[in-house]
Amino acid sequence: MLIRKAYDYEIKSLFYWSVALTEELSAGYMKRNARMTHEMVTRVLSNGGYYLVASNNLEIMGWILLGIDQNYYKNENVGFIYELYVFPHYRKLGIGRKLMEYGLSQLKKSGMNKVQLNVFNKNGAKKMYEKLGFKDVATLMEKEI
Repeated sequence: MLIRKAYDYEIKSLFYWSVALTEELSAGYMKRNARMTHEMVTRVLSNGGYYLVASNNLEIMGWILLGIDQNYYKNENVGFIYELYVFPHYRKLGIGRKLMEYGLSQLKKSGMNKVQLNVFNKNGAKKMYEKLGFKDVATLMEKEI
């Protein structure tokens, strides 16, 4: 397995997978929305963000989308993980953890002292994030009325 920056021709596929996987990535909270996903990915990529992929030969096993964002509560730049995904048949092989560790090292090399991400409560990756040292800092609450 090799972790590397996504090739230009792969970015379009990663975008389409992100759209198709919106419900899974959000643990069922969000519905598929190509416009919203396109706006988020375009913003991240145009601000210096990038995809890293875990690949075996040219087959993508999973990816992570990294960038820099603003923590408005502390008025500081932070590394941000916008997406992490490993295809189901490659799960439980440590690929997600390796993508996270490599992504964290790249953000640290770029000068970031902190990294943040959003994770939905029912997302199984939350336990991995906690094992990597991520801690809850806020809770978004919602009530239908």
